[in-house]
Amino acid sequence: MLKRILCAAVIAAAMALPAAEAAQVSAASVEKLKADAERGDAAAQTALGDCYAAFGLCAGVQRDPAKARIWFEKAAAQGEAEALYNLGVLHAKGQGVPQDLARARALWEEAAEKGHAQAQANLGVMYKNGRGVKKDKAAARQWFGKACGNGFQPGCDQYRRLVESGS
Repeated sequence: MLKRILCAAVIAAAMALPAAEAAQVSAASVEKLKADAERGDAAAQTALGDCYAAFGLCAGVQRDPAKARIWFEKAAAQGEAEALYNLGVLHAKGQGVPQDLARARALWEEAAEKGHAQAQANLGVMYKNGRGVKKDKAAARQWFGKACGNGFQPGCDQYRRLVESGS
């Protein structure tokens, strides 16, 4: 239980604050994460990937998108939605991997099918803007609607804008 709380705290810190303002995860906690990740715990692998993805998030861990990718891939192989989402972000931005929007879309689709609201919203953005896919306002509205249904306010805002514009 404590391991899940620690992993959730790392993920929440990574998502909630800009890297420069992020509260550091202690060195002892990072060592525990590393041990759990190496034993195959998907949540710990995701949290450790977050440590490598965000500068200053975890004590003693330098930002290294290539290492983040390795840990996200291990967790994604176990079906961890947050890892699938984060791996998609790396592919979309070309961090630690060559930029590949088709791969980002596939990863976000897999995370979205598991109910990951931010992945759903990112798919909405891709379809709304025609970034890596053919522009499709109906598909964008569908993905934003799913994100909104999962409580992601930016998805609700985008959905409302599309509906108001008649798209």
